[in-house]
Amino acid sequence: MTRWITSDHSSTAALRGRQMEATAGSAEPLSDALSANGAVLLLPVASGDVLVARFRRRAEVKPSSEPAFDVARWSDKDAVGYTAGGMLGLFDEPVYEEEKQEPPKKRWWQRSSE
Repeated sequence: MTRWITSDHSSTAALRGRQMEATAGSAEPLSDALSANGAVLLLPVASGDVLVARFRRRAEVKPSSEPAFDVARWSDKDAVGYTAGGMLGLFDEPVYEEEKQEPPKKRWWQRSSE
């Protein structure tokens, strides 16, 4: 819930007239606003105007030791390089040198006498 902080009683009375609960006449309104989770600070300035400042505390993000999203990676020392693969080309797949293949052996009836 937002906390309304004022430094003078006239601003407090105006807020309470609008059914807003205000903290009145704080000695240190800025430090009170900074220590609250969410606050609106009203400070009087010259010529009857009011300075309005809103303070919001960001949610603290705890750094985790594990990454949020782990991508599968190939790691092969025999690979010559890597190419895009997988769905949408989002994963790297290894590329290997093609091995020289020997011609297939002939079957016994196909062999000729050499």
